[in-house]
Amino acid sequence: SDLHARGAVTRMGAPRWDGFDQYKKPHKSWKAEYEHLRIASKTTVFGIFYQRGPASIAREVMDATHWKTACTKESAQAMIDGFYEEYPEGRLYTEFCKACVIRPGYISNAYGRRRRFYLKESDERSFKASCERESVNMPIQGTVADTINVALYNLWAWRRYAISPIIYRLMLPVHDAVLAEVPFEHVTEYVNTVLPVCMTERAVVPTWRQPPWPTLPFKLDTEIEVSLRWGTKTTTEEFVAAGMGKELAEKFGHNE
Repeated sequence: SDLHARGAVTRMGAPRWDGFDQYKKPHKSWKAEYEHLRIASKTTVFGIFYQRGPASIAREVMDATHWKTACTKESAQAMIDGFYEEYPEGRLYTEFCKACVIRPGYISNAYGRRRRFYLKESDERSFKASCERESVNMPIQGTVADTINVALYNLWAWRRYAISPIIYRLMLPVHDAVLAEVPFEHVTEYVNTVLPVCMTERAVVPTWRQPPWPTLPFKLDTEIEVSLRWGTKTTTEEFVAAGMGKELAEKFGHNE
């Protein structure tokens, strides 16, 4: 489902869409009308796992939604409490990570990479709070970073060893994304074949064994965007003018 869109409904007053109770994703018209509430919900969830306080989250929500969503410290705290009520495992996770700062003195991500904390009970509260914030965030960010490393290796290996003559050039990983240059004639196969295999099927997040409740392995889905220039949205007409086939251009073009 769409975690952030559901949060906009359950915690921010957005109406339910058809299929909400069946955990289907919202349709485009719902997202177009209530995107600001979805962004506010997403900003709250990110703030929780960055361990930001309600005042900081309130400022982030208003900034991220360009003031379309009014948010006070009290309403931000209500959204935080609502998230933990809906997902009690989230609170267990944060409490577990914070406890690891003292014992055993490290936290691991799903791949086993460790972040150590050299902290004593007598250390200043501000230093301990900083370590606790890092401990909550590290398993998430560290797991995403290592999963991107796996995906990058898969993409490199496909280009080097695969029989199919798909041409692409890996340019840059950006946080949880990969930027590649692909000729028009190879875009369809790159999008429909290479990316699903390299970034989903062969990039399985392993079991996270550190907590008392081991997680199950899972795969991350991908969102694919195509444009003539990085960081811009290309219209169908611009794609066609540049030489892309009309079918592809209509699929990837951004039109108002």
